[in-house]
Amino acid sequence: MLEKSNDRVEMRVEQHGSGAVIYDAAHCSAAQAADWFGAASPGGHVEGGRGGVRYVPGEHGRTVIRHYHRGGLVARLLGDRFLYFGAERTRPVREFRVLAAAHALGLPVPRPVAAQFRRGLLFYRADLATSAIEPARTL
Repeated sequence: MLEKSNDRVEMRVEQHGSGAVIYDAAHCSAAQAADWFGAASPGGHVEGGRGGVRYVPGEHGRTVIRHYHRGGLVARLLGDRFLYFGAERTRPVREFRVLAAAHALGLPVPRPVAAQFRRGLLFYRADLATSAIEPARTL
């Protein structure tokens, strides 16, 4: 039987420009999360996959930054944009909540550190940051 984690994710939400930043207050601040997601984010390196991930060192170990990309034929039309149906229905908010719940149950998932979405009129773009699972490596 799995034990619940005492290391709870302290989820906070802060409006940021045309979207929001969701973050674990025990691991970072809203400003630090926004810096990680910014185009000029310092440090880290990019590895593998569709769009890849970026690893950024920090006081709690490495953080994995992933930008959401579409796949398949839809990617040719929308690129990295997703239809916006409200903040609670965005991919980063939903994934952050699911990872936080699974982490609280003691399941072997990466701890969610931060997420963000930036809105346009009908679409949004998004990113997610999680703690790296060490010593895992990309294939």
